[in-house]
Amino acid sequence: MADIHAYIEIESLKPYLAKLSSEQRDILMLRLWEEKSYKEIAEVLGKSEASCKMAFSRSIKTLRKQMPLHLFLLFLRASLESFF
Repeated sequence: MADIHAYIEIESLKPYLAKLSSEQRDILMLRLWEEKSYKEIAEVLGKSEASCKMAFSRSIKTLRKQMPLHLFLLFLRASLESFF
């Protein structure tokens, strides 16, 4: 039953992520789930490191403003779990 609840919670993140631009989603994915450095992300996207850092920061800030706190914490937890 816990797996179903976790799936429902993760599915509830999708509408918030969909509101971000495709570039913002790409940066979040590359940084959080693929563990790429900002330098690597910049090379992949053809952007500067600074612009990737700024886009990442703005994306996280946007998600925090839009998501209920429990969903934002779930998003962060899921991201951190990918590191371990």
